Amino acid sequence: MASAQDSSIKKSGFTSTTTIMMIFVSGYFIDFAFNIFLARHMGSNDYGNFKVAEAFIYLGSIITMMGGASAAPRLLLPHIKNPNKEGVWGYVRFYIIVSTIVSIVLLVLIVIGHYLHISTFSGNGYHPLLLAAIVIPLAGISGLLCGVLHAANRLDLAFIPWGLGYSTLAFLFCFIASLIFGQISSFMAVGLVGAVVLSLIFFSLVCIYRLSLMPLKNIVRVGNRSQWLKISFPIMVVAALQMFMRQVDIYMIEFMAGEIAVGHFAAATVTTFVIIVIQLGLIALFSPQVVEALNKGQGTIRALNRKSMVLSFLLVLPLSLLLILFGHQILDFFGHDVDLAFNALKALTIGYAITALMSVPIIWLQYGGAEKSIMVLLIISVVSNIFLNWLLIPILNIEGAAIATSLAMSISAVGAIIIMKFKLGIFPWSGQSRMAKAE
Repeated sequence: MASAQDSSIKKSGFTSTTTIMMIFVSGYFIDFAFNIFLARHMGSNDYGNFKVAEAFIYLGSIITMMGGASAAPRLLLPHIKNPNKEGVWGYVRFYIIVSTIVSIVLLVLIVIGHYLHISTFSGNGYHPLLLAAIVIPLAGISGLLCGVLHAANRLDLAFIPWGLGYSTLAFLFCFIASLIFGQISSFMAVGLVGAVVLSLIFFSLVCIYRLSLMPLKNIVRVGNRSQWLKISFPIMVVAALQMFMRQVDIYMIEFMAGEIAVGHFAAATVTTFVIIVIQLGLIALFSPQVVEALNKGQGTIRALNRKSMVLSFLLVLPLSLLLILFGHQILDFFGHDVDLAFNALKALTIGYAITALMSVPIIWLQYGGAEKSIMVLLIISVVSNIFLNWLLIPILNIEGAAIATSLAMSISAVGAIIIMKFKLGIFPWSGQSRMAKAE
């Protein structure tokens, strides 16, 4: 009986892994084709502007939601298990209000920056960042609804919107727009992204309604909202710093070298993003398991820790090698400065691979009470990245930005290993002891 149950659990885990990876990998290839389409139809300058605005939407949606989406698997779990689902709508409504307030403040700052003609905003016209600031709260709401589905352990429905739906619909909408208008600008593309995000919100709402996860009647005040923020805010800071670590190059290249250089660098980042896709898949797969394992003791923690690291190695290392071997040929599709972009690609591949291998250990620390330590580590890493970018971009252009990011990510990885050993008593590669296995 126990053997049959174990077999069922393993089969279920394999199915979840396969489903999640298929969603993210399929989404990556569609996103890759979408970016090639944009790069060839816009040119380096306009494409660079779009990538800055898109990066800003991703980062801004995390910040304005104040961690409500990222913390949902942890904070909503008891409410989801409640047969009446009491508290789910209250949680969602609270974080929508928070997100709206923060988004308004952010929009005001962006508008002020535009009219002061700050370097990032072109004084000759409206920069796509202005429109991106309007899309940000919508993207945050979409992420929050996905968090509800994640808490209900519907990983397929939780990750289809941004893992697959965003790239597919964005490509479709932009392709249709190019047929109708004959061309597509960065400003138009960001506007279409807003329409895509509204579609993702509608999809998630339909899924939540059909699963009866968020009844709107008989709203009961459940949970201390200040306690929610106390938990979600550090998670938001960690998530935002992790994303900013990957994006700081784009902002600094925009500031120090211009949009054309951003377009070249974006070709390298889009290509290597397949490693980040694997990282996101690993995080999606293991986050719920980590929360449960932390409540079951050291033996379960060690077993899951080894399992996650083995899977990470099997996915990340072969993929990284393929990128380095065939990256030049892949970059030819973009039609930009391939040699310069390829040098950046090689450096980024190393940094992204290190970060992907450390994705699950970071989750252990996030949910294991080491949020502040991770925050400090990431702040140090981001500051290091900014300093190295400032130092290397004038000398090596986008290759210098890639090297800076790779070095900063290595610093973050070493720090995470030390913190994990100190806080949890294990290394990222630690498994069960021989005595525990014998038992």
